[in-house]
Amino acid sequence: MRIGAIVLLQGLHCVQSYEWKTIRPLGDLQGVVTALDSYCVDEIAIINILRGNKVKIQSNLEQVKKLRTSSPISIGGGIRSIDKLTQLSDLPVERIVFSSALLDESFDLLDQTALVFGRQSVQGLLPFKKQSTGAYHFYNSRSCIFEPIKENLWKEINKRVNELIFYDVSSEGSSCGFDFNVFSGINIPIDKIILAGGVGKSEILEARKRGFAAVLIENRILHKENSIRDYQ
Repeated sequence: MRIGAIVLLQGLHCVQSYEWKTIRPLGDLQGVVTALDSYCVDEIAIINILRGNKVKIQSNLEQVKKLRTSSPISIGGGIRSIDKLTQLSDLPVERIVFSSALLDESFDLLDQTALVFGRQSVQGLLPFKKQSTGAYHFYNSRSCIFEPIKENLWKEINKRVNELIFYDVSSEGSSCGFDFNVFSGINIPIDKIILAGGVGKSEILEARKRGFAAVLIENRILHKENSIRDYQ
């Protein structure tokens, strides 16, 4: 099982988010990635925080283009059209992460990405939250709301993504607490699923036991007391 890190990029700065509400600045992207390289993470997922329809990610992509890193990189956030794919061809990334495209059923975008970059390059990202009713809803960054996923949509998502990141926003920023119950009734193979949000030592042990593909730890691993070597 791979142990990676998730990096949230808001504008020109990396941030740590807590429960999808509070944001704390962490510094510039190169500095954060360099620190993660020193911990020998298996991969780094860089996610642009962009909410709503009017998004501009060009400056964020320019930062990624200039990155100096030895870690495999995934990039996501704001990639909502086939035209945007042309801006990714020169980036030092191995995987492209889609979120709202899954909920909006933009399958032509996913299919074109697989055609140009290879099916192994297509990852999905589904931030989720448990509702008061007990149901799980998933965040659509285009409409800025949490919404349910239709049962038949899971089959289409599974066909088009190589891996799928489930991001627990209620546990985001905490040292532990990923909600494994989200997978009840979801027909996605375990070995295609990546966990993020509230992933700590106990969650890593459980993920290894169950056979998940990977876990992504948040930026708090940059603190000495939460060194990634402890997780590995």
